[in-house]
Amino acid sequence: ANTFSGDAPLTVDFMNQSVASSLFWDFGDGSSSRESTPVHTFEKPGIYTVQLTAKNSSRSVTDKVTIEVKTISAITNIPNIFTPNGDGIYDLFLFDIKNIASIGVAIISNKTGEIITQWNNLDGNWNGKLKNGTDAPAGLYLYSIQAIGTDGVAHSEKGFVTINR
Repeated sequence: ANTFSGDAPLTVDFMNQSVASSLFWDFGDGSSSRESTPVHTFEKPGIYTVQLTAKNSSRSVTDKVTIEVKTISAITNIPNIFTPNGDGIYDLFLFDIKNIASIGVAIISNKTGEIITQWNNLDGNWNGKLKNGTDAPAGLYLYSIQAIGTDGVAHSEKGFVTINR
């Protein structure tokens, strides 16, 4: 294996170093291959025992390797400005999440302290509108992101985002 651990999804290149007429790879996650040098992606976190059975006319040999697939959660690429003007470029306040199980986001007016919008779904975003559907005025807004990763790590991100119209 070219690697023995990493974050999910983890792609591993395997190489057979035997001289055999028949090969069977068992990746330990319900999938298998008969290729000489398979590439396999482990989608879910866990510890996998990968087994290669190589056979020729006189004998059969089995070798094993352990692959650890980790889950690391993260919230990244939170913008500090967006331009909800309908041109298709930076029209939404959104950010990247990785291995997040649950999330709560609130956008708060910097002037009044009022919650402008909030969501708790993993694919949520803000389109720059107020609760009544009108455009939020250009200016500075506070965001608060609270999340729990699939690895059990709590994430808390707070900062400011500017609407530029």
